[in-house]
Amino acid sequence: MGRLSVTLCGIELENPLIPASGTFGHGYEFAELYDINRLGSFSFKGTTLEPRFGNPTPRIAE
Repeated sequence: MGRLSVTLCGIELENPLIPASGTFGHGYEFAELYDINRLGSFSFKGTTLEPRFGNPTPRIAE
């Protein structure tokens, strides 16, 4: 298999797989299904210098 490593903002990751924030829990919930140590990183909620309001409710719809 070819090399999967990438550099993201000056940080080298072993691979580009980064689960989206909010869809992967804390990661440990998927540890029985997938070796989470093989992921490139985890995506956490972003931070900004200025406060931002989240999306209005309802955020989940059938």
